[in-house]
Amino acid sequence: MPADKLILLCPWLRKSIRKLVKEGGFPIGRYRNFLDLSKTDPSLPVRLSCGGSINNVNKIELNGVAKLGLTRTREIIESICGGTSRVKIYRIDWAVDILDISPSQLAASCRFQGIQSSAFFQSRLGTTYYPHRSKERTVLIYDKLKLLRSRHNPAANGYKQDQQLTRLEVQFRGKGVPIRSFDDIRGYGDIDLLKGMKLVRLRHPPQNAKPQEVLIFEALNGLIDQIGLQNTAKRFSSSQWAYLQKRYFEADAHDEIPDVRRLLTKSARDWLADIIRFPRSKSR
Repeated sequence: MPADKLILLCPWLRKSIRKLVKEGGFPIGRYRNFLDLSKTDPSLPVRLSCGGSINNVNKIELNGVAKLGLTRTREIIESICGGTSRVKIYRIDWAVDILDISPSQLAASCRFQGIQSSAFFQSRLGTTYYPHRSKERTVLIYDKLKLLRSRHNPAANGYKQDQQLTRLEVQFRGKGVPIRSFDDIRGYGDIDLLKGMKLVRLRHPPQNAKPQEVLIFEALNGLIDQIGLQNTAKRFSSSQWAYLQKRYFEADAHDEIPDVRRLLTKSARDWLADIIRFPRSKSR
């Protein structure tokens, strides 16, 4: 799963599109007109909001962008805007699905340096971990297979009952979008989409560890398993966590967790090259 969401802003639309939206659309939020172009002729997988209250901008949200690839996405944008030179990216999400790793396993190893804005939420589908959660960038980890099954998605039939499928997703919005120009979108294949992230792991207690040390190891392990590493670190002051890191953690977890940074970059490059894979196979 590569590009998972794409919302664009454009100051200009083709005359035929403007006419279509004016005749069939309706006001929504801060926009004068809204129209789902998938229900029109020509049918396009786009939700189009026109005439925004700020600078009269138009918002283009693509549906199912993960299955489109860059070439088809560009064709759609050109058919709506007449070109892409003035099209800006307002939101873009990149994702990768990792087989045979649970969300708690991944969240137990992901750590973003200097980030305090983290969270976690529990639901009937399990725990969703947010090692970074802000208006400009959000990183989340959740059980993708449970979500597919809850929605009776046929894609879930390709997995065994006892398999795990975890999604790692990074969402960029507004000022947090690293590359704003749609014409420069290929640059996402060359940047670090998980900037600041490190994979670490809790050490095993040594055989000669005192009971107090064993209890600390067990307490840390239980807390990390429940709320994730980033949220656990937030429970301590910076000096306390620095001490705990030095004493109880190792800096490399790649033998237990796949190189998610590399996998996410590969996923982005595949989408940019129009390589679409569903479902995603296991990759190490």
